[in-house]
Amino acid sequence: MLTPDHEVAERLAAQAEMLLRQGDPAQARSLYGEAAAAEQRAAAAFAGQNKARTFNILAVSHASLLYKSNQIDLAEQWTCVYLAHPTLNAWGRSKMRELLEVIWDEQTVERQGREYSGEEIWIALRGGEVGSGTAPVEVALHYMNSANQLVYRAVEWTAKFSFRRRGAAPASVLQALQARATQPVPGSYRFSVRLLKPEQMRLFPGEQPKDRIEPAAVATFVVDFLRAASGKRGEDVEDVVPDREYRQALLQLARNLLPRNPSVVREIEVLRVSHGHSESALLLSGAREPIGRGYSKSQAAAATRS
Repeated sequence: MLTPDHEVAERLAAQAEMLLRQGDPAQARSLYGEAAAAEQRAAAAFAGQNKARTFNILAVSHASLLYKSNQIDLAEQWTCVYLAHPTLNAWGRSKMRELLEVIWDEQTVERQGREYSGEEIWIALRGGEVGSGTAPVEVALHYMNSANQLVYRAVEWTAKFSFRRRGAAPASVLQALQARATQPVPGSYRFSVRLLKPEQMRLFPGEQPKDRIEPAAVATFVVDFLRAASGKRGEDVEDVVPDREYRQALLQLARNLLPRNPSVVREIEVLRVSHGHSESALLLSGAREPIGRGYSKSQAAAATRS
């Protein structure tokens, strides 16, 4: 325990995390705000002492808790204050800069009238020619494009859009996604697709939009579908996506996401991250066979019906 205030901040932050997992973001943000106030007092107690490491930890925690409480502008102000503080060391400066970039990104999204949903899909490439935070440009672009296309289709499927045979996805689908580069993990290259809260336009009070985009449903579906598609039972894919046209399109996109050559990329992990918890699907080059069988089966069914 660093100080009694820090102990209070830790307890409140833990409670806020639990509320997020229970689906109560409003109350969680309120507790994060209380935690931030306690952590600010703790950081102030060490600001003038010869304990730089402790001050840096508390300062980073304070600014991060302000961000989690959705006090974005205040988080920006305090982050800049701490960056100018003479006690901030190299570690603290690096963390503050990272947080400031996230804050500015969120402010840009807010100016567009939207906000992040808290749902994020990470795609990690490993092995072969993939380095620590680096990958061949053509490989990175291929997987970024494939992942985005898969998520676009997932949005349309979960929101019950009519099947799109050609052309671009509807504007509401395109506006619901934002691809973001993320911090590298040793031995991998990764990026993410962050799901925004799209604006739901209503013409009359109480009217429900016909095609409602639910970010949590989209992120869950992507992982569930990839698990089913890369498994041995073709029936699993049909259970997840009963519609033949959507199933065929999604299987094609899943096949594009699989490693083609283990000497270039050995495996792909698709990870759903949501309010502190995660679930993932691991894709290996060997999964091309079951996905290919499922795709061929869908094509055969389509030919029989036509």
